[in-house]
Amino acid sequence: MTFINYYYLAVALAGLGLLFIIVRQAKSKTLENLAGEIRTLPAEAMIIRPEKGSFRGSSARFGRLKCDGIIYLTKSQLVFHRYFGKAIKIDLAEIKDISEAKWFNGEYRSGQPHLVLHLADETRVGFFVIDNERWKASLKKLARL
Repeated sequence: MTFINYYYLAVALAGLGLLFIIVRQAKSKTLENLAGEIRTLPAEAMIIRPEKGSFRGSSARFGRLKCDGIIYLTKSQLVFHRYFGKAIKIDLAEIKDISEAKWFNGEYRSGQPHLVLHLADETRVGFFVIDNERWKASLKKLARL
């Protein structure tokens, strides 16, 4: 390798290191904001505590961009905080049905079923959560389905 090749390699590694630091700080800031928001909720309002989740897109309204974040359920809404970007808040009164689907928005992921919310305006919203059955039971009970 020549000097120029080492130079480009060093620049690329420095860029990756900087990107890693930016991503880590942004993720940390999101978690701090989430912690502050949760502290303002009354304890009895929280139905499912915050856990890791994945937004798998929607047919409208919330966009198709898939991302990871933190998801939780209160007595009045489902909240998904993206690590980057705006939080998704869905009022439980909007939910008209709940289903599971291996395929959602043209994507399949190693047999893990998507939790799909069917909203009043015909929007379908998909998530990966740790325990679909627990989420379905809680959502059906709170949304009176």
